[in-house]
Amino acid sequence: MAPKGKAEAQTFTFDEVACMIAAMNTAGVVLGAKHYALMAKLDGSCTTSSFEHKFRAVKARGKELATELNDGTATPKTPKTANKTETSTGKKRGSTFYAPRYLRSPR
Repeated sequence: MAPKGKAEAQTFTFDEVACMIAAMNTAGVVLGAKHYALMAKLDGSCTTSSFEHKFRAVKARGKELATELNDGTATPKTPKTANKTETSTGKKRGSTFYAPRYLRSPR
């Protein structure tokens, strides 16, 4: 049993949260601005829009799972992994390590 003072911090996997969002979607509840505002208020350091940005991918996965639940399929499909293309460097523009393609040395 958890102590009565402050509860221990818990972590949940991406798929666990996606399943929760899928259950919410099938019940007609859509995670939106008022939910993000509550999260921002409880967190105290992140803004509403930062929570909205953080939840984009998990909401998309939740929609996929909700569709599968509504279709009646018993086992959810595994998500497709995002493969980086050969031209992708993984470096953001504006970083000190970024160089435009025309300035890079040929491979």
